[in-house]
Amino acid sequence: MNRQGSNKKDISRSEESAFSPSEFMRYRHPDLFSDSVIDQSTSLSREVFEYCLDTLTNRKQELEFEYFCRKLAEKEICPNLIPQTGPIGGGDSQVDAETYPVSDMTALCWYEGIGREASSERWAFAFSATKSWKPKVDSDIEKIVNTQRDYQLAYFITNQFIKDKTRVEVEKNLKNKYGIKVRILDRSWIEKCIFEHDLLWMAIETLNISGYKKEDIKRIGPKDAQRKAWLDELEKQINDPGRYPGVEYQKVEDCYQVALLARELELPRVDVEGRFHRAIENAERLNIKEQKLHIVYNFAWTEYWWYEDYEFFNHLYDKVEELVKGSTQADDIELLVNLWEVLHTAVSKGFIKVEDAQLQKRVQTIKVELNKLIKNEARPNNALQAQTNMLFIDLTETLLQNKLTDPILERFKETLTKSEGLSEYPITATVKIIQELGDLFPDSPKYDELLDVVIGITEKRTSEGQAGLVLLERGKQQMRSGKYYDAIKHIGRAQLKLAKDEYRSDWITSIVLCGIAYEEVGLFWAARANLLMATSQAFTNFSKTGNLKTPTLRYLQRLAWLEIKLGRFPCALSWIELSSLVFNMLVLDDDYNQKYQDERTTEDQILAILLIKTDFSELKSLIFLPSVLREMGFHTSWMTLLYVLGYEDLLRNENVIPHEEDSASVRDLFSKLYEQPVCKELPDHPDYLCGSTVKLVSPVLGCKVVITTPNDNTVLFLAENIIGALEAFLATSFDSDLMPYRSELNIIIEASDFLSDLPEYLINERRQGEIVVRCPKVISKSNSTERTAYRNWLQKLIVEIACQIVVIPNVESFVEQVIKDERSFDRAILFSDVEFSISNILGENPKIRLSDWKKDEKEELFPLRRETPWDNDLQRKTKEIEKMSIQPGAGEMPDSLFDMNELSHKDRKVVSLINIPLWDQAKWLGMGFMCMGNEAPILALGFTNSYAANQIFAEWHERLGDVDEKNKLRVAIITGINKMLPYNYKVLISTNLTEDDFEENKLVIQTSRCLEMFPQTPINLNNFSSEYKRAGKFVLVPAIMDVEKNIPVPIGNHTLGKYDLVVRPAWEIGPNDPDVMAIHEDDDPVIPEEVKNAPVIRALKRFEKQKSRKRHKKSN
Repeated sequence: MNRQGSNKKDISRSEESAFSPSEFMRYRHPDLFSDSVIDQSTSLSREVFEYCLDTLTNRKQELEFEYFCRKLAEKEICPNLIPQTGPIGGGDSQVDAETYPVSDMTALCWYEGIGREASSERWAFAFSATKSWKPKVDSDIEKIVNTQRDYQLAYFITNQFIKDKTRVEVEKNLKNKYGIKVRILDRSWIEKCIFEHDLLWMAIETLNISGYKKEDIKRIGPKDAQRKAWLDELEKQINDPGRYPGVEYQKVEDCYQVALLARELELPRVDVEGRFHRAIENAERLNIKEQKLHIVYNFAWTEYWWYEDYEFFNHLYDKVEELVKGSTQADDIELLVNLWEVLHTAVSKGFIKVEDAQLQKRVQTIKVELNKLIKNEARPNNALQAQTNMLFIDLTETLLQNKLTDPILERFKETLTKSEGLSEYPITATVKIIQELGDLFPDSPKYDELLDVVIGITEKRTSEGQAGLVLLERGKQQMRSGKYYDAIKHIGRAQLKLAKDEYRSDWITSIVLCGIAYEEVGLFWAARANLLMATSQAFTNFSKTGNLKTPTLRYLQRLAWLEIKLGRFPCALSWIELSSLVFNMLVLDDDYNQKYQDERTTEDQILAILLIKTDFSELKSLIFLPSVLREMGFHTSWMTLLYVLGYEDLLRNENVIPHEEDSASVRDLFSKLYEQPVCKELPDHPDYLCGSTVKLVSPVLGCKVVITTPNDNTVLFLAENIIGALEAFLATSFDSDLMPYRSELNIIIEASDFLSDLPEYLINERRQGEIVVRCPKVISKSNSTERTAYRNWLQKLIVEIACQIVVIPNVESFVEQVIKDERSFDRAILFSDVEFSISNILGENPKIRLSDWKKDEKEELFPLRRETPWDNDLQRKTKEIEKMSIQPGAGEMPDSLFDMNELSHKDRKVVSLINIPLWDQAKWLGMGFMCMGNEAPILALGFTNSYAANQIFAEWHERLGDVDEKNKLRVAIITGINKMLPYNYKVLISTNLTEDDFEENKLVIQTSRCLEMFPQTPINLNNFSSEYKRAGKFVLVPAIMDVEKNIPVPIGNHTLGKYDLVVRPAWEIGPNDPDVMAIHEDDDPVIPEEVKNAPVIRALKRFEKQKSRKRHKKSN
């Protein structure tokens, strides 16, 4: 608090001998002190106050003195005093005051007084202004004992001076005589409390000292006004017994915050310290080590820098050291390093004796703890921070010993250089300390070199950080407009630039927003990887500071929803369970509480739908799950699972199902769950991760990517990293020139006992590009070299997978746009360590499998009773629905199909029997017809590469069989495509679409191959058509073109029998026709004179419109 007219004093070297920590702290951080100004203050000398105490009986102020003593005791000893009425000397009760019992929770709210035992013990108080204090104290203690109220302690407060030796002797004699502990407090104690604890105003007020009054003209500063309002509100909440049941964590946080506010308001020391003690005692009850550490640390900091109580600071150092030992967080050890540095200063200034400081012993403890962290290269940020703290200690010791500091400054340069790319390294704090060290090195070239490194890093980080903020803001704007793909591009670029400790809050925001954007476009694995990282960062912050923030709850809820959308039932339960725990640790407003409860209800309902979808063969594994669901309070899913298992009678007995409802009605009710709109958004079957293998599925770019992995954490987490990185890499490729060509890609992960470093992979072209990844039992990422190698391997694998899904027509353009401009590899690889995030959040043994939720053999089990599925008839009816071939639509295509922001990845589906890379390799050049007697005619596709040609037919054979019974492969011959060459025709190889292909997709992507033939006459085609009509079938075979004879020669063992062949004129093909892929914009088809407005004319106009749209897009 500033006195009017006082000036801030510069702390200079000439004043070192008069160094005052509190003045120094006020000079350096005025923001941590009161900004109020006192215009008038009360002055009362000790001599005048002593005179007032000495003449109390002369002025007949015995009653005022009793009142004064009671108020002082409430401040200094315990606040739960009840006064006694009656004549002077204690009245009929024989005591002047006594404690009354209060609950332990109430006592934990006290910050005044030191005797919290008084909440449960009975204490008596006697106050006396009599000069003959010895007979008086004997008489008062006798009266107290004679009350037979079982007092454990008696206080006697007198206005007389008493020598310490006399006081101790009398207390001992009284205890021996009356069997009760006695504490005698004399005038010296009274004066100390009044003058050192800023209680002068209370003495003036209670003793009615004439001519003096409590200071009453005070200008409250704006910061103090806010602090006071906040403090009062928090005190009100702390003292509300209904505020914190179940959320004691928040009570500790509030008590801690109040202590800091009281310090900043510069309230009386006894108030500040009392509030710190209250926070510590509440923290000890809750036993969250990080919370207690930060409270005790700040208490020690306060004792040194505010109150200059070096002895108590030295005592609190040991408390902090005890809490820090064994910590895995460099931030925790850094707190002890801070106190050690302060301790050094205190010794050098003579504030603390060398033997009391134990500097060498204490620094050895710090070094042992730091070395543990430095050796753990699996946590590079933490290790480097520990190394930095070790360097600061080495520098301090070297300076004190007057040794050469250049080697240490050189090591600082190396450390700062290593910090590049480490998002959690506290570069700002390190740079600030290094800058402040400049005064110690006025002529040091080595320090100047270090400063150059600092300047370079600072410039780069600041520039990148500011650019990241601009990109993040642009991404936010695009998300508000529903432009999620553009948002991913900008926020994905922002993530790497913001991945710095000084931009931590914005970095986490970018991670969460990008995760939400991924979710909106149907890429749940990429979304999950981002949300895992954000949640992990929140828990890291909690472990460092003991402060759990409200957004953590939202992140956990989002993770639960992602797992539900992925169908991973036990994983969803894990996030829901943890979110419940976090919810109970926070104090939230009514609206947030209600939102949380509503979300829990919705989660319960959606989990019930997943249970309805459970395959009948898996139900026998769920016999313990009803008990788990009931314990979690999920009534709907509990009821649903019991019904599915066959416990309708139990549900009726518990009045869950009304007795008047018959079984058919109940079955009807549960079958309606299938009709819920959300049902279509969920997987066909939930995954309980209880089998020997696990499947991860992604719809990236419309291709169904399926990763099959053993149900083991190492390979499972690798699979999650791969699929999440793949989705992030290809997330924004909709509007690029990439051409998806594969409808499904299988990736098999196998555990290997023979690998020890990185996984290996191979691509099996003979099995439709199937990729087999062989994984060692442990993938080591314990140091930066191993992590870099792993990420390079993953990056290479992602490219290989992408090439099995899409064709990249212009590699240079793709690299420039997606990889360089959008930084797609950065956003893909940055969060490809889900195992670390999961371990940080859920621990080393996360409950991600169904078996992890089984508690013990004593829990109630519900064995499967049903012999057939409860919805067996319903399922059979569904299977009997015939899927019809689709018919081309009429009119223009909806504009939404050209707006990629209107489509998610799961809204697209690639339906293709054309392996484009194989066809490019095979080089289709011609076609031939062969007719042999009564046999089915042969249609030979002529290629130049026999291996690739055989592979094309081998893939068809694997997917369609010897005969294409379902007519999936479409073979169309389009005649009349050129007026000038009327016998020319085109052969189109594509895929026939059915309603199945459009069931849940807005856009279906087809690939095809088309070849124009140039016959001189129509004889061959006509003969083949006649033979096909006669036989009702034909055979498709691979062939090699005989260049000299220009005819195809059949090869290989694979042929494909076909019943359906389309032969049609070009003029019939409209813009929405499946064969429109055979029509090009420069074609001039034959149109009969009698045909007006031929469909092919509309198709050609459509091509021109699309061409114009592409030109417009490029110009923008």
